[in-house]
Amino acid sequence: MSQREETIVRLGLNPRLAHMVLFPHRHSDATPPFHLEIIDLWHSEAPRALTEAFRGAAKSTLAEEAIAIMACFRKFKNGIIVGESEDRAKERLNAIKHEFETNEMIEELFGPMVGPTWQERKIILSNGTVIQAFGRGQSLRGAKHLSARPDLCFCDDMEDDESVATPEAREKFKQWFMKVLIPALAPKSKLRVAGTPLDPEAW
Repeated sequence: MSQREETIVRLGLNPRLAHMVLFPHRHSDATPPFHLEIIDLWHSEAPRALTEAFRGAAKSTLAEEAIAIMACFRKFKNGIIVGESEDRAKERLNAIKHEFETNEMIEELFGPMVGPTWQERKIILSNGTVIQAFGRGQSLRGAKHLSARPDLCFCDDMEDDESVATPEAREKFKQWFMKVLIPALAPKSKLRVAGTPLDPEAW
């Protein structure tokens, strides 16, 4: 086994190490223990996981890294990012795209990852993995890629002050989440939700 292959195996077995090795430019400060907990949760076999933390806690940053790592290892086929708006979701996707375009360590280990589709809302990596961006409340009819329904979903701070302001607004969000988002996912999908508590009755 070559040194490159050994490194890939080590990183695949140790997600905490993978985050440190592949994204040192994002970890200039000491990693607090709760970041390690978030990393463990992201890479766990848990089908559903929620991370609630204050703004600036790096929830989304760690999620971007986790999605990139999981994509490199083909841990999912069709991943979707759902944000408060489509623009917010595209910001997350753009950050992930940037890593695939510029991260020399990723390219050294996994080869060029930029694939045939490289758009604002959808990318297809060179290994066939798909990542797409959607906004809260959108139809998810286009989330399916070929025969693959989304098997990884990251919900990133989907709520805002308006969506939690009234019981009606909160119920509207709940209905979309339960009747549109969840049914659009593959039966054995992984759902990861990151949120900032905005209201005691927030979803």
